[in-house]
Amino acid sequence: MDRDKLSRIQTLLAQVNGEQVAQLVTAVEIDRLSGSGELPYETILDTLRPIIREKGAGTRVATPQRLFCSVFEDLLQAVPRAGKQEGRIQRDSISPFWDWLRTDLIAEVHQQKVQEISDSILAGEDNKIPNLVLELQKHAGAAALKVLKGVRSDEEKYKAFATRFENPGFITDFEGMSACLESADILDKLHKAFPRPVKSFTASDLPEIEKIYHEMLEKHPEHTWSVLLSLTGRLIHPWEIFATLTAMSTDPEENVISDEDIAIVGLQLVTDTEVVASYFDELDASNLDAAEFIESLDFLVRMIAGLERGFKLRPNKEWAERLETAKLRVGEVVANLLKDLPEMIFEAFPQVPSDAETRVPDFSSQPKPGLVDRSRVLSRMFVEIAKFTVSVGCTDGYFAATKVLRRTFEEYKSALSAQIGVCTEGNRSNGREFIECFASLAEEILGAEDAASIRSIGQVGSASAA
Repeated sequence: MDRDKLSRIQTLLAQVNGEQVAQLVTAVEIDRLSGSGELPYETILDTLRPIIREKGAGTRVATPQRLFCSVFEDLLQAVPRAGKQEGRIQRDSISPFWDWLRTDLIAEVHQQKVQEISDSILAGEDNKIPNLVLELQKHAGAAALKVLKGVRSDEEKYKAFATRFENPGFITDFEGMSACLESADILDKLHKAFPRPVKSFTASDLPEIEKIYHEMLEKHPEHTWSVLLSLTGRLIHPWEIFATLTAMSTDPEENVISDEDIAIVGLQLVTDTEVVASYFDELDASNLDAAEFIESLDFLVRMIAGLERGFKLRPNKEWAERLETAKLRVGEVVANLLKDLPEMIFEAFPQVPSDAETRVPDFSSQPKPGLVDRSRVLSRMFVEIAKFTVSVGCTDGYFAATKVLRRTFEEYKSALSAQIGVCTEGNRSNGREFIECFASLAEEILGAEDAASIRSIGQVGSASAA
Protein backbone atom coordinates (compact mmCIF):
# COMPACT_ATOMS: atom_id res chain seq x y z
CA MET A 1 0.00 0.00 0.00
CA ASP A 2 1.44 3.40 -0.98
CA ARG A 3 2.28 6.11 1.53
CA ASP A 4 -0.60 8.38 0.52
CA LYS A 5 -3.20 5.68 1.22
CA LEU A 6 -1.58 4.87 4.55
CA SER A 7 -1.67 8.53 5.52
CA ARG A 8 -5.38 8.76 4.68
CA ILE A 9 -6.10 5.64 6.74
CA GLN A 10 -4.23 7.05 9.74
CA THR A 11 -6.08 10.37 9.47
CA LEU A 12 -9.43 8.57 9.36
CA LEU A 13 -8.61 6.26 12.28
CA ALA A 14 -7.48 9.18 14.43
CA GLN A 15 -11.13 10.33 14.46
CA VAL A 16 -12.42 7.07 15.95
CA ASN A 17 -13.91 7.63 19.40
CA GLY A 18 -13.54 5.49 22.50
CA GLU A 19 -16.87 3.71 22.04
CA GLN A 20 -16.01 2.58 18.51
CA VAL A 21 -12.42 1.53 19.13
CA ALA A 22 -13.22 -1.78 20.87
CA GLN A 23 -15.40 -2.97 17.97
CA LEU A 24 -12.84 -1.88 15.40
CA VAL A 25 -9.89 -3.50 17.18
CA THR A 26 -11.80 -6.77 17.52
CA ALA A 27 -12.79 -6.74 13.84
CA VAL A 28 -9.22 -6.05 12.71
CA GLU A 29 -7.71 -8.76 14.90
CA ILE A 30 -10.27 -11.36 13.81
CA ASP A 31 -9.65 -10.48 10.16
CA ARG A 32 -5.91 -10.86 10.71
CA LEU A 33 -6.48 -14.27 12.29
CA SER A 34 -8.51 -15.36 9.27
CA GLY A 35 -5.46 -14.81 7.09
CA SER A 36 -7.08 -12.67 4.40
CA GLY A 37 -4.08 -10.35 4.44
CA GLU A 38 -5.92 -7.54 2.68
CA LEU A 39 -5.57 -4.85 5.35
CA PRO A 40 -2.55 -2.99 6.79
CA TYR A 41 -3.18 -4.53 10.21
CA GLU A 42 -0.17 -3.14 12.05
CA THR A 43 -0.77 0.38 10.71
CA ILE A 44 -4.37 0.28 11.90
CA LEU A 45 -3.53 -1.12 15.33
CA ASP A 46 -0.55 1.23 15.80
CA THR A 47 -2.83 4.19 15.08
CA LEU A 48 -5.48 2.93 17.50
CA ARG A 49 -3.10 2.09 20.37
CA PRO A 50 -3.12 5.60 21.92
CA ILE A 51 -6.93 5.43 22.05
CA ILE A 52 -6.77 1.88 23.44
CA ARG A 53 -4.44 3.05 26.23
CA GLU A 54 -6.58 6.08 27.05
CA LYS A 55 -10.09 4.65 26.67
CA GLY A 56 -9.52 0.92 26.92
CA ALA A 57 -10.78 -1.62 24.43
CA GLY A 58 -12.51 -4.12 26.66
CA THR A 59 -11.44 -7.72 26.33
CA ARG A 60 -8.93 -8.03 23.49
CA VAL A 61 -9.03 -10.90 21.02
CA ALA A 62 -6.63 -13.72 21.91
CA THR A 63 -4.12 -13.49 19.05
CA PRO A 64 -1.14 -15.83 18.63
CA GLN A 65 1.30 -13.05 19.47
CA ARG A 66 -0.60 -11.97 22.57
CA LEU A 67 -0.80 -15.56 23.85
CA PHE A 68 2.86 -16.13 23.02
CA CYS A 69 3.95 -13.05 25.00
CA SER A 70 1.75 -13.68 28.05
CA VAL A 71 4.53 -15.71 29.68
CA PHE A 72 6.66 -12.60 30.26
CA GLU A 73 3.84 -10.07 30.84
CA ASP A 74 4.95 -9.49 34.44
CA LEU A 75 8.37 -8.28 33.27
CA LEU A 76 7.16 -5.68 30.76
CA GLN A 77 7.72 -1.97 31.16
CA ALA A 78 6.82 0.95 28.92
CA VAL A 79 9.31 3.59 30.14
CA PRO A 80 12.81 3.75 28.59
CA ARG A 81 15.60 2.42 30.80
CA ALA A 82 18.90 4.13 31.45
CA GLY A 83 20.97 0.98 30.91
CA LYS A 84 20.95 -2.79 31.05
CA GLN A 85 18.53 -4.08 33.65
CA GLU A 86 18.23 -7.83 34.04
CA GLY A 87 14.66 -9.04 34.23
CA ARG A 88 13.07 -5.98 32.63
CA ILE A 89 11.64 -6.10 29.11
CA GLN A 90 10.63 -2.98 27.23
CA ARG A 91 7.38 -3.23 25.31
CA ASP A 92 8.85 -1.76 22.16
CA SER A 93 11.23 -4.74 21.86
CA ILE A 94 8.38 -7.24 21.43
CA SER A 95 7.65 -6.51 17.76
CA PRO A 96 11.32 -6.76 16.65
CA PHE A 97 11.66 -10.03 18.57
CA TRP A 98 8.47 -11.46 17.06
CA ASP A 99 9.55 -10.40 13.57
CA TRP A 100 12.99 -11.95 14.09
CA LEU A 101 11.37 -15.27 14.96
CA ARG A 102 8.84 -14.98 12.13
CA THR A 103 11.15 -14.00 9.29
CA ASP A 104 14.49 -15.49 10.27
CA LEU A 105 15.20 -17.62 13.30
CA ILE A 106 12.34 -20.17 13.20
CA ALA A 107 10.39 -18.96 10.18
CA GLU A 108 8.94 -22.31 9.11
CA VAL A 109 7.94 -23.50 12.59
CA HIS A 110 6.64 -20.03 13.43
CA GLN A 111 4.38 -19.90 10.38
CA GLN A 112 3.04 -23.39 11.02
CA LYS A 113 2.32 -22.90 14.72
CA VAL A 114 0.83 -19.43 14.31
CA GLN A 115 -1.53 -20.78 11.66
CA GLU A 116 -2.56 -23.69 13.91
CA ILE A 117 -3.16 -21.33 16.84
CA SER A 118 -5.17 -18.94 14.63
CA ASP A 119 -7.30 -21.77 13.28
CA SER A 120 -8.01 -23.02 16.81
CA ILE A 121 -8.99 -19.53 18.00
CA LEU A 122 -11.39 -19.01 15.09
CA ALA A 123 -12.87 -22.50 15.51
CA GLY A 124 -13.34 -21.99 19.25
CA GLU A 125 -11.14 -25.01 20.05
CA ASP A 126 -9.90 -23.58 23.33
CA ASN A 127 -8.63 -26.94 24.58
CA LYS A 128 -6.00 -27.10 21.82
CA ILE A 129 -4.63 -23.58 22.17
CA PRO A 130 -2.47 -23.86 25.35
CA ASN A 131 -0.40 -26.79 24.04
CA LEU A 132 0.08 -25.16 20.65
CA VAL A 133 1.22 -21.92 22.27
CA LEU A 134 3.54 -23.78 24.63
CA GLU A 135 5.15 -25.67 21.73
CA LEU A 136 5.88 -22.39 19.96
CA GLN A 137 7.15 -20.75 23.15
CA LYS A 138 9.53 -23.58 24.06
CA HIS A 139 10.88 -23.93 20.53
CA ALA A 140 11.40 -20.17 20.13
CA GLY A 141 13.01 -19.78 23.56
CA ALA A 142 15.54 -22.56 23.07
CA ALA A 143 16.46 -21.45 19.54
CA ALA A 144 16.80 -17.79 20.50
CA LEU A 145 18.94 -18.46 23.60
CA LYS A 146 21.33 -20.57 21.54
CA VAL A 147 21.86 -17.74 19.04
CA LEU A 148 22.00 -15.01 21.70
CA LYS A 149 24.64 -16.91 23.64
CA GLY A 150 26.82 -16.83 20.54
CA VAL A 151 26.12 -13.13 20.07
CA ARG A 152 27.23 -12.38 23.63
CA SER A 153 30.47 -14.29 23.25
CA ASP A 154 31.53 -12.72 19.92
CA GLU A 155 32.17 -8.99 19.70
CA GLU A 156 31.63 -8.83 15.93
CA LYS A 157 28.35 -10.74 16.15
CA TYR A 158 27.26 -8.46 18.98
CA LYS A 159 27.94 -5.32 16.93
CA ALA A 160 26.16 -6.78 13.91
CA PHE A 161 23.15 -7.76 16.00
CA ALA A 162 22.95 -4.34 17.66
CA THR A 163 23.23 -2.64 14.26
CA ARG A 164 20.51 -4.82 12.76
CA PHE A 165 18.00 -3.96 15.46
CA GLU A 166 19.21 -0.37 15.91
CA ASN A 167 19.14 -0.73 19.68
CA PRO A 168 21.75 -2.63 21.76
CA GLY A 169 19.24 -2.80 24.61
CA PHE A 170 17.12 -5.18 22.57
CA ILE A 171 19.69 -7.93 23.10
CA THR A 172 19.05 -7.86 26.85
CA ASP A 173 15.30 -7.83 26.21
CA PHE A 174 15.56 -10.72 23.74
CA GLU A 175 17.48 -12.72 26.35
CA GLY A 176 14.84 -12.02 29.00
CA MET A 177 11.97 -12.99 26.72
CA SER A 178 13.78 -16.12 25.57
CA ALA A 179 14.50 -17.25 29.13
CA CYS A 180 10.82 -16.97 30.02
CA LEU A 181 9.79 -18.75 26.82
CA GLU A 182 12.15 -21.66 27.39
CA SER A 183 10.66 -22.16 30.87
CA ALA A 184 7.09 -21.25 29.87
CA ASP A 185 5.58 -24.48 31.21
CA ILE A 186 6.80 -23.64 34.73
CA LEU A 187 5.86 -19.96 34.62
CA ASP A 188 2.43 -20.94 33.34
CA LYS A 189 1.90 -22.89 36.58
CA LEU A 190 2.78 -19.75 38.51
CA HIS A 191 0.32 -17.67 36.49
CA LYS A 192 -2.48 -20.15 37.08
CA ALA A 193 -1.74 -20.45 40.80
CA PHE A 194 -1.59 -16.68 41.35
CA PRO A 195 -3.80 -14.73 38.89
CA ARG A 196 -3.16 -11.00 38.62
CA PRO A 197 -3.50 -8.82 40.58
CA VAL A 198 -2.28 -10.32 43.86
CA LYS A 199 -2.88 -8.28 47.02
CA SER A 200 -0.30 -10.25 48.99
CA PHE A 201 1.11 -13.74 49.33
CA THR A 202 0.06 -15.58 52.47
CA ALA A 203 1.69 -18.35 54.46
CA SER A 204 -0.55 -20.86 52.68
CA ASP A 205 0.92 -19.72 49.33
CA LEU A 206 4.52 -20.43 50.30
CA PRO A 207 4.54 -24.21 49.62
CA GLU A 208 3.31 -23.64 46.03
CA ILE A 209 5.81 -20.83 45.46
CA GLU A 210 8.67 -22.98 46.77
CA LYS A 211 7.52 -25.90 44.62
CA ILE A 212 7.55 -23.77 41.45
CA TYR A 213 10.91 -22.20 42.34
CA HIS A 214 12.51 -25.62 42.97
CA GLU A 215 11.12 -26.99 39.71
CA MET A 216 12.75 -24.07 37.90
CA LEU A 217 15.96 -24.66 39.87
CA GLU A 218 15.97 -28.29 38.78
CA LYS A 219 15.10 -27.80 35.09
CA HIS A 220 16.44 -24.31 34.29
CA PRO A 221 18.68 -23.12 37.16
CA GLU A 222 19.81 -20.13 35.11
CA HIS A 223 16.21 -18.84 34.92
CA THR A 224 15.17 -18.97 38.61
CA TRP A 225 15.15 -15.16 38.73
CA SER A 226 12.14 -15.22 36.38
CA VAL A 227 10.03 -16.88 39.09
CA LEU A 228 10.74 -14.13 41.62
CA LEU A 229 10.24 -11.31 39.13
CA SER A 230 6.98 -12.83 37.90
CA LEU A 231 5.75 -13.04 41.48
CA THR A 232 6.82 -9.43 42.04
CA GLY A 233 5.08 -8.29 38.87
CA ARG A 234 1.78 -9.85 39.96
CA LEU A 235 1.67 -7.96 43.25
CA ILE A 236 -0.38 -4.77 43.53
CA HIS A 237 2.44 -3.44 45.74
CA PRO A 238 5.63 -5.00 44.34
CA TRP A 239 7.70 -4.13 47.41
CA GLU A 240 5.67 -6.65 49.44
CA ILE A 241 7.73 -9.41 47.79
CA PHE A 242 10.43 -8.96 50.46
CA ALA A 243 8.11 -10.22 53.20
CA THR A 244 7.49 -13.34 51.10
CA LEU A 245 11.18 -13.90 50.37
CA THR A 246 12.05 -13.54 54.04
CA ALA A 247 9.36 -16.02 55.05
CA MET A 248 10.75 -18.49 52.52
CA SER A 249 14.34 -18.08 53.66
CA THR A 250 14.12 -18.17 57.45
CA ASP A 251 16.27 -21.30 57.69
CA PRO A 252 19.80 -20.49 56.39
CA GLU A 253 20.58 -24.17 55.95
CA GLU A 254 17.70 -24.66 53.54
CA ASN A 255 18.78 -21.69 51.39
CA VAL A 256 15.43 -21.76 49.61
CA ILE A 257 16.04 -18.62 47.53
CA SER A 258 19.45 -17.70 46.16
CA ASP A 259 21.02 -14.40 47.14
CA GLU A 260 21.66 -13.70 43.45
CA ASP A 261 17.95 -13.89 42.66
CA ILE A 262 17.06 -11.67 45.61
CA ALA A 263 19.67 -9.18 44.39
CA ILE A 264 18.00 -9.04 40.96
CA VAL A 265 14.61 -8.35 42.55
CA GLY A 266 16.00 -5.71 44.90
CA LEU A 267 17.90 -3.95 42.13
CA GLN A 268 14.82 -3.93 39.92
CA LEU A 269 12.64 -2.37 42.61
CA VAL A 270 15.25 0.26 43.47
CA THR A 271 15.55 1.13 39.78
CA ASP A 272 11.76 1.30 39.48
CA THR A 273 11.73 3.73 42.41
CA GLU A 274 14.27 5.92 40.63
CA VAL A 275 12.11 5.86 37.49
CA VAL A 276 9.10 7.05 39.51
CA ALA A 277 11.29 9.71 41.15
CA SER A 278 12.36 10.95 37.70
CA TYR A 279 8.76 12.13 37.15
CA PHE A 280 9.46 14.85 39.71
CA ASP A 281 12.73 15.86 38.03
CA GLU A 282 10.76 16.78 34.90
CA LEU A 283 7.97 18.57 36.74
CA ASP A 284 6.69 21.77 35.15
CA ALA A 285 5.04 23.82 37.90
CA SER A 286 3.29 26.08 35.37
CA ASN A 287 1.55 23.09 33.78
CA LEU A 288 1.04 20.93 36.84
CA ASP A 289 -1.51 18.12 36.98
CA ALA A 290 -2.32 18.24 40.70
CA ALA A 291 -4.08 14.86 40.85
CA GLU A 292 -1.24 13.11 39.02
CA PHE A 293 1.31 14.83 41.24
CA ILE A 294 -0.34 13.68 44.48
CA GLU A 295 -0.91 10.18 43.11
CA SER A 296 2.74 9.87 42.08
CA LEU A 297 3.97 11.28 45.38
CA ASP A 298 1.74 8.92 47.35
CA PHE A 299 2.91 5.90 45.34
CA LEU A 300 6.56 6.87 45.66
CA VAL A 301 6.36 7.43 49.42
CA ARG A 302 4.62 4.08 49.95
CA MET A 303 7.12 2.36 47.65
CA ILE A 304 10.13 3.80 49.47
CA ALA A 305 8.64 2.95 52.88
CA GLY A 306 7.91 -0.59 51.72
CA LEU A 307 11.42 -1.08 50.36
CA GLU A 308 12.99 0.35 53.50
CA ARG A 309 11.06 -2.23 55.51
CA GLY A 310 12.25 -4.90 53.09
CA PHE A 311 15.85 -3.76 53.30
CA LYS A 312 15.74 -4.15 57.08
CA LEU A 313 14.98 -7.79 56.40
CA ARG A 314 17.55 -7.96 53.58
CA PRO A 315 20.14 -5.23 54.29
CA ASN A 316 21.94 -3.73 51.29
CA LYS A 317 23.95 -0.54 51.69
CA GLU A 318 23.94 0.43 48.00
CA TRP A 319 20.16 0.05 47.67
CA ALA A 320 19.58 2.04 50.86
CA GLU A 321 21.82 4.86 49.58
CA ARG A 322 20.06 4.94 46.21
CA LEU A 323 16.67 5.11 47.89
CA GLU A 324 17.84 7.93 50.12
CA THR A 325 19.15 9.81 47.07
CA ALA A 326 15.80 9.39 45.28
CA LYS A 327 13.97 10.59 48.39
CA LEU A 328 16.19 13.69 48.69
CA ARG A 329 15.70 14.52 44.99
CA VAL A 330 11.95 14.39 45.35
CA GLY A 331 12.05 16.32 48.62
CA GLU A 332 13.95 19.12 46.92
CA VAL A 333 11.42 19.29 44.07
CA VAL A 334 8.48 19.36 46.50
CA ALA A 335 10.19 22.06 48.60
CA ASN A 336 10.71 24.24 45.51
CA LEU A 337 7.10 23.72 44.47
CA LEU A 338 5.92 24.76 47.93
CA LYS A 339 7.79 28.06 47.51
CA ASP A 340 5.86 28.74 44.28
CA LEU A 341 2.42 27.54 45.41
CA PRO A 342 1.31 30.67 47.33
CA GLU A 343 1.80 32.85 44.24
CA MET A 344 0.20 30.20 41.98
CA ILE A 345 -2.84 29.98 44.26
CA PHE A 346 -3.32 33.78 44.19
CA GLU A 347 -3.24 34.06 40.40
CA ALA A 348 -7.06 33.99 40.48
CA PHE A 349 -7.15 37.26 42.45
CA PRO A 350 -5.93 40.16 40.29
CA GLN A 351 -4.69 43.39 41.81
CA VAL A 352 -4.67 46.96 40.59
CA PRO A 353 -1.12 47.93 39.48
CA SER A 354 0.32 50.01 42.32
CA ASP A 355 3.67 51.14 43.65
CA ALA A 356 2.34 50.80 47.18
CA GLU A 357 3.25 47.77 49.27
CA THR A 358 -0.37 47.13 50.23
CA ARG A 359 -2.54 44.97 47.97
CA VAL A 360 -5.39 46.62 46.06
CA PRO A 361 -7.89 44.03 44.74
CA ASP A 362 -9.10 44.61 41.20
CA PHE A 363 -12.90 44.35 41.05
CA SER A 364 -13.22 45.71 37.51
CA SER A 365 -14.22 42.27 36.20
CA GLN A 366 -15.73 39.07 37.55
CA PRO A 367 -13.54 36.20 38.80
CA LYS A 368 -12.37 33.99 35.96
CA PRO A 369 -13.85 30.50 36.58
CA GLY A 370 -10.85 28.67 35.12
CA LEU A 371 -8.37 30.49 37.36
CA VAL A 372 -10.57 30.11 40.43
CA ASP A 373 -10.97 26.37 39.83
CA ARG A 374 -7.22 26.10 39.36
CA SER A 375 -6.63 27.90 42.67
CA ARG A 376 -9.02 25.53 44.45
CA VAL A 377 -7.23 22.51 43.00
CA LEU A 378 -3.83 23.88 44.03
CA SER A 379 -5.16 24.68 47.51
CA ARG A 380 -6.34 21.11 47.98
CA MET A 381 -3.00 19.88 46.68
CA PHE A 382 -1.19 22.08 49.20
CA VAL A 383 -3.18 20.50 52.02
CA GLU A 384 -2.56 16.99 50.62
CA ILE A 385 1.20 17.53 50.46
CA ALA A 386 1.30 17.91 54.25
CA LYS A 387 1.05 14.16 54.88
CA PHE A 388 4.13 13.47 52.73
CA THR A 389 6.51 16.15 53.98
CA VAL A 390 8.11 14.03 56.71
CA SER A 391 8.66 11.12 54.31
CA VAL A 392 10.49 13.23 51.72
CA GLY A 393 12.20 15.54 54.20
CA CYS A 394 10.62 18.91 53.43
CA THR A 395 8.71 19.77 56.61
CA ASP A 396 10.61 23.06 56.96
CA GLY A 397 9.60 24.05 53.43
CA TYR A 398 5.97 23.22 54.16
CA PHE A 399 5.89 25.26 57.37
CA ALA A 400 7.55 28.17 55.58
CA ALA A 401 5.01 28.02 52.74
CA THR A 402 2.17 27.81 55.27
CA LYS A 403 3.42 31.01 56.94
CA VAL A 404 3.61 32.78 53.58
CA LEU A 405 0.10 31.66 52.68
CA ARG A 406 -1.36 32.74 56.01
CA ARG A 407 0.35 36.14 55.80
CA THR A 408 -0.84 36.57 52.20
CA PHE A 409 -4.36 35.59 53.17
CA GLU A 410 -4.39 38.14 56.00
CA GLU A 411 -3.03 40.88 53.74
CA TYR A 412 -5.54 40.16 51.00
CA LYS A 413 -8.36 39.89 53.53
CA SER A 414 -7.53 43.38 54.82
CA ALA A 415 -7.30 44.66 51.25
CA LEU A 416 -10.70 43.17 50.41
CA SER A 417 -12.24 44.78 53.48
CA ALA A 418 -10.86 48.19 52.52
CA GLN A 419 -11.70 47.97 48.83
CA ILE A 420 -15.26 46.62 49.10
CA GLY A 421 -16.28 49.73 51.02
CA VAL A 422 -14.85 52.27 48.57
CA CYS A 423 -15.32 50.64 45.17
CA THR A 424 -18.05 51.75 42.78
CA GLU A 425 -21.46 50.14 42.94
CA GLY A 426 -20.78 48.52 39.55
CA ASN A 427 -17.66 46.81 40.90
CA ARG A 428 -19.12 45.86 44.28
CA SER A 429 -20.98 42.84 42.87
CA ASN A 430 -17.71 41.55 41.41
CA GLY A 431 -16.02 42.21 44.73
CA ARG A 432 -18.53 40.07 46.61
CA GLU A 433 -17.88 37.22 44.13
CA PHE A 434 -14.14 37.53 44.76
CA ILE A 435 -14.77 37.47 48.51
CA GLU A 436 -16.76 34.24 48.22
CA CYS A 437 -14.05 32.62 46.02
CA PHE A 438 -11.40 33.77 48.47
CA ALA A 439 -13.37 32.39 51.41
CA SER A 440 -13.67 28.98 49.76
CA LEU A 441 -9.87 28.87 49.37
CA ALA A 442 -9.39 29.90 52.98
CA GLU A 443 -11.68 27.07 54.04
CA GLU A 444 -9.51 24.57 52.12
CA ILE A 445 -6.24 25.76 53.66
CA LEU A 446 -6.99 27.58 56.93
CA GLY A 447 -10.34 26.22 58.05
CA ALA A 448 -14.01 27.14 58.48
CA GLU A 449 -13.41 29.89 61.06
CA ASP A 450 -11.14 31.90 58.74
CA ALA A 451 -13.55 31.37 55.86
CA ALA A 452 -16.46 32.71 57.92
CA SER A 453 -14.42 35.78 58.86
CA ILE A 454 -13.74 36.50 55.19
CA ARG A 455 -17.39 36.03 54.20
CA SER A 456 -18.38 38.59 56.82
CA ILE A 457 -16.50 41.20 54.75
CA GLY A 458 -18.99 40.75 51.94
CA GLN A 459 -21.85 41.22 54.34
CA VAL A 460 -20.32 44.46 55.63
CA GLY A 461 -19.87 45.57 52.02
CA SER A 462 -23.53 44.93 51.32
CA ALA A 463 -24.56 46.91 54.40
CA SER A 464 -22.33 49.82 53.39
CA ALA A 465 -23.87 49.90 49.94
CA ALA A 466 -27.33 49.99 51.47
